[in-house]
Amino acid sequence: MVAASQLEVSLIRSWSEFRRWRDGWMRIWAADTRAEIFTHFDWLTAISQSYSDDVTPCCPVVSHSGEAIAILPVGIRNGSLNFLGNPRSDFNDLIFAVDHEHPCNDSDLKAVCRVALTALDNFSLNWQSGCLTNLVADSWLLTGLSNAVGPSSVTFPCRPLIAHHGVGPVVRLDGVSAEQLKQRLCRKKTTRRRRNQLERMGKLEFIPTLSQLELPHSREHFVKLHRERRKAVGDESFLEEASGQRFLEAILQGPSQHSARLSALRLDGQNIAMCVGLEAGGRYSYYAPTFDAEWSQYAPGDVLLSFIMEDAIDRGLSVFDFGLGDEAYKSRFATETREVFNAHLFESGVASGLKRAVLSLKESAKQNRQFYGAVKRMLSRRT
Repeated sequence: MVAASQLEVSLIRSWSEFRRWRDGWMRIWAADTRAEIFTHFDWLTAISQSYSDDVTPCCPVVSHSGEAIAILPVGIRNGSLNFLGNPRSDFNDLIFAVDHEHPCNDSDLKAVCRVALTALDNFSLNWQSGCLTNLVADSWLLTGLSNAVGPSSVTFPCRPLIAHHGVGPVVRLDGVSAEQLKQRLCRKKTTRRRRNQLERMGKLEFIPTLSQLELPHSREHFVKLHRERRKAVGDESFLEEASGQRFLEAILQGPSQHSARLSALRLDGQNIAMCVGLEAGGRYSYYAPTFDAEWSQYAPGDVLLSFIMEDAIDRGLSVFDFGLGDEAYKSRFATETREVFNAHLFESGVASGLKRAVLSLKESAKQNRQFYGAVKRMLSRRT
């Protein structure tokens, strides 16, 4: 067991210092049994290349006996503390090097989390509020903060308050034969009919990964389709901003370790549906799909999804991750759902304590829908 007194902590406080940490970061990430692509060094490097003007790193590095064992990849945006990958990362977490000879227990994690949050609370950092977003229920950080839920967390560094945020549907691809999976996931009656209709209209092709030669033109087409599609549903694409387009280019042209790929459904040479997918550790993340609205009656997005799933099965991947959100189409495929939480952080002081109390009341009230409306109206009148 690791006691907090046996741990040391330092801070990564700039992007230049972050880049110098590549080898150490990747050593910890590779030893992390729960690591996902969104905490990979190359993913966060793409963040730095695209959003460095918006966020300043302040990542606590926790060490034991002189060796770094954990990093909390956070930074400050406009006075607010959040993960470096926010808002481009579907999920976030502490990265933690697991010692297989001496497996960690809950006390070890709590000690690591306490030391990391103490650094954020004690170092001279210019943040007034904090929200560590998109933490899955079994993440290292939430496990380490398990005793910080409720009134006792007031004594914990940064006084975290845990709030439910959403769900993340996934499909398990292991434990069942490939043919059974394809029949259940990829060959649904409606999808087969749409695929057959498109095949009768011309040459239908699935391109698992567009080549580097095709990328510049195809990336521009993807940006156009994604912006149009998000606008059509009353949302705004992250590709509306130049920083988002720089980020897309960075992940698609980056090194192979984080395996970002642009897939396409092509009819007579025209890309009618496209998807940016991410892959790491046997897990495929269905990150940014879109399609050409002119072909919407044939559901090209669903047809492309069926091809991508079939490809993931053929390549022996273990998990197909739909990311954050409970859209109806995801529930048609998902075999399990991960609960997702936010950890709100508060500085020391009376004003922060009052903010925490108000948020705590709101979160408690949400558990009772009838009471929540009354509390919301009361708080609105007071503000």
